[in-house]
Amino acid sequence: MSLESEFVYAALDVNGLKGINDTLGHNAGDELIQGAAGMDAHITKPVNESKLKECMVRLLASR
Repeated sequence: MSLESEFVYAALDVNGLKGINDTLGHNAGDELIQGAAGMDAHITKPVNESKLKECMVRLLASR
């Protein structure tokens, strides 16, 4: 990453995800996470495809 690069750190907290997983199943919880990620994609600047190798996404689990 060069000094001229843009950097974004974003955190998304999905309240009640355990309840969704427990009642509707993990597939429903996964769809919720994917939908939330899709909403983030609409409010952020598009990434040049040649820069995708520099992108990193992490899922941080909490208790």
